[in-house]
Amino acid sequence: MLNSKKKDLLIVHLGSLGDFVITLPAIMMLRDMHRKVDIMCQDHHGKLAVALGLVDTWFPSDRACFASLYSDKVHPEMKDIFLSHRKILLFSFSDQLRQSIEDVTGGHVYHIPPRPEAHKRIHVSQHLMDRLEECGMVKEHDRNLANFQSPLNATKKIGCQRKILIHPGSGSKRKRWPIDNFFRLEDMLRARGLCSEFLIGPAEHDIEGIIRNQYGHRIRIHETGDLLGLLSLLKSVHGYIGNDSGVTHLSAFIGIPTLAIFGPSDPVRWRPSGRKVEIVRPALECTPCFETEQENCDTPDCLHKTSSEIVLDAFLGLFRQ
Repeated sequence: MLNSKKKDLLIVHLGSLGDFVITLPAIMMLRDMHRKVDIMCQDHHGKLAVALGLVDTWFPSDRACFASLYSDKVHPEMKDIFLSHRKILLFSFSDQLRQSIEDVTGGHVYHIPPRPEAHKRIHVSQHLMDRLEECGMVKEHDRNLANFQSPLNATKKIGCQRKILIHPGSGSKRKRWPIDNFFRLEDMLRARGLCSEFLIGPAEHDIEGIIRNQYGHRIRIHETGDLLGLLSLLKSVHGYIGNDSGVTHLSAFIGIPTLAIFGPSDPVRWRPSGRKVEIVRPALECTPCFETEQENCDTPDCLHKTSSEIVLDAFLGLFRQ
């Protein structure tokens, strides 16, 4: 293939939803500097990136031919994809994957760890943008993530039916604020004339049963399903409250007033990026341990010392802005 016909940039990202969404501000910057940006990632993440207008095309990494990159014989379809792009940007910890792509292309791969080492208290998005700046992929950037502007800029008019979405789940049960606290929070929101609805993920059906036992069919429960459906749901609500999760990051990214409840994970590193975001986590002497310990302590004060009243006050202060 002639070099003049090659596309500008292919991004390879294999992480979870939270890891993927926290990369989107960096992808926005890359988009500004490259005429055509494609991405290789999980299929539903790729559809989301296209829907947000951040990439032109996605290539699913969950297809069988992608696994050939970890073998001695790379599938021809994978070779064609990599050879059709001038630059390859790999967000991964895998040196084997980097070497495999370099063997295919015969050239350099921009290889960036998707997050800083666990002991470094720097925001993941900042880490990514700093590394991109160092390798010349982006220009000097605004280091204040609070100034970040979503491509959707999803703002809502306040009306009599103000819908608040509550997501009591997370990709890890270690991050979950006690479900009874969410119930008390929902009662207080409803008492203030706000219409609360719950959201659960595909691996959170244990939570659905608990919610049904509490409310019967008096409250609506959404399932995340596919990410495009989730995106549509988030764009329909006026506010969002949830744990540290990929859905919380997506809500913040598209501009929904988002209250994130943090426990063992570190908000210095993982705070959702957006202009309407508030974090709740008690001030403790211990260091957030989610990335350094296999389990939470027996009495995780980082979750139990956050009351429903604290979350409500923080959310109302954000919601009224």
